[in-house]
Amino acid sequence: MREGDVIESSIWLDGKETPEQRREHEELVKFNIDKLCEENGYLHGPVMFVEKKPGEERVPPVPKHIEESADDLSRICLLVAEAAVTGRRPLLPKGSFLANLDKHDLERLRSLTKSKAMDAYGVVLSDHTADQIIEEAGPEAAVEALRNSVNGSRYH
Repeated sequence: MREGDVIESSIWLDGKETPEQRREHEELVKFNIDKLCEENGYLHGPVMFVEKKPGEERVPPVPKHIEESADDLSRICLLVAEAAVTGRRPLLPKGSFLANLDKHDLERLRSLTKSKAMDAYGVVLSDHTADQIIEEAGPEAAVEALRNSVNGSRYH
């Protein structure tokens, strides 16, 4: 996998799915793309959906259980989710306290750090640079910053 590659996840639909079931199937294939990227250390762009019909290019044979459950064979389709790989995930050093943070807290710390850098120095920080600054400040400063942000205070 590398930047620019398009990754896919798909699921067969028999045409009898309710709108809610359709949304669940879309979420499942999006989750699979997210998981694949996360496991391999990549980020991806927006997920796009395409419906493909049996017999089209790059469409495998319809599984027997889908074919047997369909009321109308013409409604069978392969729901394909596609997303382009946009880059590498920032890597956190082993032993970093950031690696043990909840994703929401890490994103909040990054946002606070980037905002402070913009306000104080007029610079835009990458996630990697923000992580380095947070790591250098240490876990106590991170807890304090999160506490202040939750209480509505500005990060100092």
